[in-house]
Amino acid sequence: MRLLSFVLCFMFCLNVSVWAQQAESDSLQHLLRTQADDTSKVNTLNELSYVYYQTAVYDSELYYAQQALNLAQKLNWKRGMAVSLKNIGSACDDMGNNSDALVYYGRALNIFSSIDDKSGVSACYNNMGLVYRTLGNFSEALKNHFASLKIKEAIGDKNGIALSYNNIGVVFNAQKNYDEALKNHRAALAIRLSLGNKRGIASSYGNIGNVYQAQGNNTEALKNYTEALKIAEETGDKVGMTTALNNMGAAYFEMGDYENALQHNTDALRIAEEAGDLSSIAAASINTGNVMVQMKQPQAATEWLQKALEIGKEIGEVEVIKNSYEGLSHSDSALGKYSDALQHYKCLSAIATALLMKKTHSKPYSYKCNMSMIKKMPLPVLFRKRKMKLHNRKCRNKNYSETVLLPDLH
Repeated sequence: MRLLSFVLCFMFCLNVSVWAQQAESDSLQHLLRTQADDTSKVNTLNELSYVYYQTAVYDSELYYAQQALNLAQKLNWKRGMAVSLKNIGSACDDMGNNSDALVYYGRALNIFSSIDDKSGVSACYNNMGLVYRTLGNFSEALKNHFASLKIKEAIGDKNGIALSYNNIGVVFNAQKNYDEALKNHRAALAIRLSLGNKRGIASSYGNIGNVYQAQGNNTEALKNYTEALKIAEETGDKVGMTTALNNMGAAYFEMGDYENALQHNTDALRIAEEAGDLSSIAAASINTGNVMVQMKQPQAATEWLQKALEIGKEIGEVEVIKNSYEGLSHSDSALGKYSDALQHYKCLSAIATALLMKKTHSKPYSYKCNMSMIKKMPLPVLFRKRKMKLHNRKCRNKNYSETVLLPDLH
């Protein structure tokens, strides 16, 4: 899946410039016009699909993967068909069409198996595990991640092994099986340390921090978030910095240390604005609003939460929208605006119900709210997750902390 403790669940985030991606897209488009209908053109079409995945233009991601599949079928090139099907599955997943994603991943897996492409099979198992995790089917998620891990161990793919341990740890954390979650995240960390994979190391520290925070051990969580922040600063990873700072703010919030929480949220917001990362800006705004409520500044809280809500609707992040409404219901109550608080709560409940139905039925559901201020966006739009590459976000409690789910790539 190319799918907010924010979870956003990570940190193997890739901070790629929009300009560079546009240049790559233009170059591939030019190449496409000069190519004959052969296997090279199939590869170019799939590369274009991936570029549009990176920029979260999912309709184009799907379009080029489908074009690649059509040509691969015409050429009877099985590997091209398998890669194209996997990419179509990824696009479906990105648009919230989980059942279709599983179908396409399954078709890709069958072809990869028939040509003995072990890396392809492993990638499909991994991505199917991510979809099942999204659906809340943790047993199937683990089954697929362990299948992916077994293949990666057999072919000696150390980075892939670490990725699988990471994703397995995320699932165990969601199940509240914290001992197994820590075991797997530490295994991922050990491999990444041996490889010198700094962004992967930061990811593991962040995820270990998430587990400790879920256990209520915020002191240990902060130690690990601090390590993640140090590495992000060393590598100049601004998205990684905002992730760590938001996580630290969340931990301080849970400890009741609102001054430190506010300071870390402010730092996260400053860096997120420098990077132009709207998702992290929204996260920091929600966190700041929630802190302001606790600091008895409900009017200021409302302004921050309204800012987050506007961003959430602009970029289509359903968790941002949902948690903005939750925060607004609290700030409105603190202001004595009980009618507004009730309306915001109704919107929160409508979105939560739609998300639950989506998980249960594997299909997108729409929601409506009586407030005239909310756009009537169907969930397929809301689930066009404008995420940085390799981010998977979900929200826990009132503040955001971040965890990572990493998909295998094209």
